[in-house]
Amino acid sequence: MTRIFPLLLATLLLCALAVLPAAATWTVGCDGNFTTIGTAVANTTVAAGDTLLIRPGTYVETVTVNKRLTLRGDAGATVNGSIKITAAGTTVEGLTVKRAGSTAIEIYGADTVVRGCTVSSGYDGISIESATNCTVEGCTLGGTIPGSGIYLSSAGGSQILDNQVTGCGSPGIMFYGDCPDCIISGNSVQDCSGAGIQLQSGCQGSVVVANTVSNNSGGFMIYGCTGTTTVLRDNVVQKDRFIAVQLESLDSVIVENVTVRDGKFGFILFDVENITLTNSTVTGTGDPGLCARSAVTNSLIANNLFNNTQNLDIRSGTDMTDTRWNTTKTFGKNIHGGPFLGGNYWLTPDGTGFSETHEDRNGDGICDEGYDLGAGCIDHLPLHTCIPTANFTAVPAGGSTPLTVQFADTSYGVPFLSRSWDFGDNSPLVDHTRPSHTFSTNGTHQVTLTVTNAFGSDTMTKTVVALDPPKAVVSANPTEGNAPLTVRFTDASTGCVFERLWTFDDNGATSTDATLPHTFENAGTYNVTLNVSNTYASNETTVKVVVHTAPKADFTFTPTAGLAPLSVTFNDTSTGDVDTWEWDFGDGTNAMGRQHVHTYRDAGNYTVTLTASNAFGSDTATASVRTFEAPAANFTVNPAGGYAPLTVSFTDTSTGDVTGWRWDFGDGSTSTEEHPSHTYASAGTYTVSLMVSNPYASNTTVQKNCIMVEAPAVSGGGGGGHSDASAGAASNIPAGGHTSFGVRNSAIYEVGVTAGERIPEILVTVERKGLPAGADAPAAAVYEYDEVTLYRTPDAALAGASLNFTVPKAWLEARGCAPEDVVLYRYHGGAWQALTTSIVSEDESCYSFVAESPGFSLFAIGVNTPAPEPTVTPAETLTAHPETTGVAETPTAPQQSPLPAGLVVLGLCAALLFLRRR
Repeated sequence: MTRIFPLLLATLLLCALAVLPAAATWTVGCDGNFTTIGTAVANTTVAAGDTLLIRPGTYVETVTVNKRLTLRGDAGATVNGSIKITAAGTTVEGLTVKRAGSTAIEIYGADTVVRGCTVSSGYDGISIESATNCTVEGCTLGGTIPGSGIYLSSAGGSQILDNQVTGCGSPGIMFYGDCPDCIISGNSVQDCSGAGIQLQSGCQGSVVVANTVSNNSGGFMIYGCTGTTTVLRDNVVQKDRFIAVQLESLDSVIVENVTVRDGKFGFILFDVENITLTNSTVTGTGDPGLCARSAVTNSLIANNLFNNTQNLDIRSGTDMTDTRWNTTKTFGKNIHGGPFLGGNYWLTPDGTGFSETHEDRNGDGICDEGYDLGAGCIDHLPLHTCIPTANFTAVPAGGSTPLTVQFADTSYGVPFLSRSWDFGDNSPLVDHTRPSHTFSTNGTHQVTLTVTNAFGSDTMTKTVVALDPPKAVVSANPTEGNAPLTVRFTDASTGCVFERLWTFDDNGATSTDATLPHTFENAGTYNVTLNVSNTYASNETTVKVVVHTAPKADFTFTPTAGLAPLSVTFNDTSTGDVDTWEWDFGDGTNAMGRQHVHTYRDAGNYTVTLTASNAFGSDTATASVRTFEAPAANFTVNPAGGYAPLTVSFTDTSTGDVTGWRWDFGDGSTSTEEHPSHTYASAGTYTVSLMVSNPYASNTTVQKNCIMVEAPAVSGGGGGGHSDASAGAASNIPAGGHTSFGVRNSAIYEVGVTAGERIPEILVTVERKGLPAGADAPAAAVYEYDEVTLYRTPDAALAGASLNFTVPKAWLEARGCAPEDVVLYRYHGGAWQALTTSIVSEDESCYSFVAESPGFSLFAIGVNTPAPEPTVTPAETLTAHPETTGVAETPTAPQQSPLPAGLVVLGLCAALLFLRRR
């Protein structure tokens, strides 16, 4: 009976189970069992344990799940509203939920699972309140969520796994009060305005592992969790804007293998105890990598890597009782890979961290001295970089080539794998511990030892100086010469020279220049010494310099001047060392020797040069010898006659060397000018003499009665008058020579003649005339007719003649003519000939012209352009115009015409002058 009862009970249980209804699957959406999720949940035929398969589409509704169901959404199934879960054991999978203004998915039932959902709006994405042991897994939360992506309160034992939270306005994942023993793992939280993951008040015993938070206002923040140990392990925080890991008001937390990169603060420990912080890395923070405030007691901070500008900040007054910064030294791989565990690895970005700047001579990967952190805290076993420290000795460190040096490796650190010597002279590398090397080339050699281990390598470079011995060599130029002798000395030494010293025994001077001039002022033989040296050797040499007295040229001579030919005696009076005398007499003649007599054949100024020389130089002296040509007096006058007062210009034409003149004008007046001008006040015939001289001779010439001066004419009835003619005379004009005469009382003011052959004497007169009878005017308007007559020489003796004349501007303007219209005409052979006429100058009232003529005759000044007949004014009464009526005169050949009445006396005077000169 006892055996039958259990069998009967099992049979009855199997029958009861057989009659229980099986879980059903319902579809919601197009062609489904229900059109909305809410109607499906509310339908009584849908029982607890059933599954609602929600097809793609948008469901605008608020859903309350009040029975244990599974809501499974196909891809594209979206709820524009919210889902509220009140039934325990509910599962929601694969839905996209969009909610404006409040939480998208609210969980109030224990053991609820939300998996693979997407929430893009709502105040909070997913909230779990007063529901334990819930799971949120593989969800994506972002978009517009001003609150938290996932929010938990009174939700102990829950699991938040592998979710992605982006851009929330509060902490990405928030545990707010009474959420012990939760698991937060594999989540990614970024770009939130609050912390990435925050545990607050009563969340002790939770495990936060393998999460990544980045670019949030904070990383991990854990507040007020006491009692059971809370664990942070294998998490990454990067680029958070405030605090990467904040632990506050805690009494038991293990932080292990947490990586913090590039944020503001690294760890902040505030009022905590029994904290274990190990195997973590904090790099690139702007503020301290670790900050202790209020109290950090009974804690261990060891085997962490800090690499920040400021690694540690222990605020003033912080209680650090029983907080340790290292474990005991234990064999094992530390955070840097070194062989022993101990303290922390202290680096800075600029390479000046404690672990980088302190030694590890015993090679255990731990610095040889502790790190005083301040506030009574000491890391007694700070980790070393484990990179070996290269060092060596070199004996000797310098000397003359060839130089043999003994090297010894004194490097230290974690045992290294290899060493390499580079001696800096292109010799092969070696790996010995104590190599010996010979330097055969001159120079400073950089010897480098590189030691390498598994953590890196280090190099030490030291200098070995191997110098070629100096050899003093002097280049001097010149080494012999005349005083003062300047010699340029150059240090041409070989080998390696660091210092030099020149010593000159002429005056005791010294110098350290490589190249320098030195002047020996006095004659003599001198020694110059050069000493050259370097750090290890020196050498000296001496050169000899010979200095002679320099030649100083000088001489005397007599006489110093005289009439050519002149013989002069020259005598050398030079001083100094002279072995050669060279004379240059200034007339193309040279001679050698100390004394000479030289004759100067021709007159002139001669510069005599004596060059006195020796093999090393010369000197020159000069003097002047003057020889004179005897003077021969001669002169010309212009004019030779006229009315008193008569001003005559006298021109000296003497030959020879003339240095003085004395004129006697025959009226008691004299002059010493070379070309004087003299005015004769009274009528008469005057004899003029000229004496010319030089210091050694003189000569005098006299021209008798060469000046004829008439008394001024007196006007009166019936008495006749005088001619307006003007005359000029000259004598001894050579062939090709040229002379000119100034004339008055006509438009022609100067007559020039060029001799075709020698002309002994010449007289030229100019007189105003009228139009010849029977002749036509040569131009439309004629300013003046002038007759130029040649005496005492025929036309054939002339090579050419020129006539300078003026025409008033007013006369041309009255006829509308330009100066280019003016032409000088010559009446010859019964016809007028136009001469080539040019403008030479002008002043305020007149234009001046010149015309070239083959000979003399009657001339007319006219204009070619016809013009209206002008009104005759008093200013023009002196000029006969072709348009006015006058008495015609018949010209005669110039050389045969009798002199005008007023010039008879003038002609006689000129004749007497020329007869005297014959």
